Amino acid sequence: MGLSQYGARAMADGGASSPEILDHYFPGTALRHLDTLSAGNEVLTIEAPLWVGLLQNRSEVTFVIEEGSANLCLDDTGECVALAVAEEKWRFGPDGYGECAFSRQTGDGGYILFEPSG
Repeated sequence: MGLSQYGARAMADGGASSPEILDHYFPGTALRHLDTLSAGNEVLTIEAPLWVGLLQNRSEVTFVIEEGSANLCLDDTGECVALAVAEEKWRFGPDGYGECAFSRQTGDGGYILFEPSG
């Protein structure tokens, strides 16, 4: 059960597209870009969604909350370190001390680090 890396590679080498490969291994699966999901979508609200290969080989990611707000929480501790609101630009990545942290962009383009309180 699942996706065979060697089989998927062979299909890709044979000219199959990513959607064709995924449909072969997971028939009936609907592919969606994350930015097309609405705020109430199950992927965005379930406790432990499955994220596969998002932003691989990147040391940090920047994002903006388009509407409403979102708690910014750390997976390892579950601690929420900040509440991001609409139109704020945030970054998640290395904090310079060997850990990862959220940072909010300031008006001058710099970033303020939001560290866990423990």
